[in-house]
Amino acid sequence: MMNKEGLDPHFLHAWLAARSLARGLPMPLPDHGGLRVDTGSDMETVRWVFPRMADGLKALARTIHQPRQFVKVCETSEALRAALPTHWTIHAPSYVMRANGIMPRRQLPDGYSIAFEQSGAVTSVRIATDTGALAASG
Repeated sequence: MMNKEGLDPHFLHAWLAARSLARGLPMPLPDHGGLRVDTGSDMETVRWVFPRMADGLKALARTIHQPRQFVKVCETSEALRAALPTHWTIHAPSYVMRANGIMPRRQLPDGYSIAFEQSGAVTSVRIATDTGALAASG
């Protein structure tokens, strides 16, 4: 899915669409050669995600002057820094997760429990400790 030219744009669109569906967000829209999701949260109002470095990303970055608007690209932090205006802040990297094939089922260690919740096409999974603390979710 990832090669020297970035991430497959169709895979990225599918991943973002599933993320939007799972989080109750609007579907991603094409914008500046990437995809835009209007997240509307207190932490992030909008995010643009690009499968690779593109001129549209550089042009977009020059027009953004409000906080909580994020630009993400499937590229190194150094490449992103070189494309952005100097006043931008680079956050720690995050990753597009994927699996090849069927995920194996494993037994949880003692002291953990798992709960599934189905809502339409979305299945949520939560793993908690025996004290109720969230250990993982997806």
